[in-house]
Amino acid sequence: SPGAMPLVTLPAYTESELIELVTRVARPSELGPPTAGPSSSSQPAQATGLDTAKARVWPHFVALLVPGLMPHTRLAPDMLGAAKALWPEYIRPLLNKEVPADLPVDKMV
Repeated sequence: SPGAMPLVTLPAYTESELIELVTRVARPSELGPPTAGPSSSSQPAQATGLDTAKARVWPHFVALLVPGLMPHTRLAPDMLGAAKALWPEYIRPLLNKEVPADLPVDKMV
């Protein structure tokens, strides 16, 4: 009909697209509680090691999370929000030094 708005439908993201999107959008070093060091002078070196460990774990965390949420949502903002909310708890053992930062990822999860 004249004057009608065209309807554009987009396909839902696939699992692999959502994993890639969430992995790339959020930086794990910016998520979760900050690293606490004994003094401000030792903070940068400690944060660097922890940030490296977070960067190694983040893609594996997202790859575990997305399939579990797919039955409920395929919206990227929902996936990203859930990832940001659950990330601090997921890496708590790493932050609390219950596991070494250089432990292989398959041994952490």
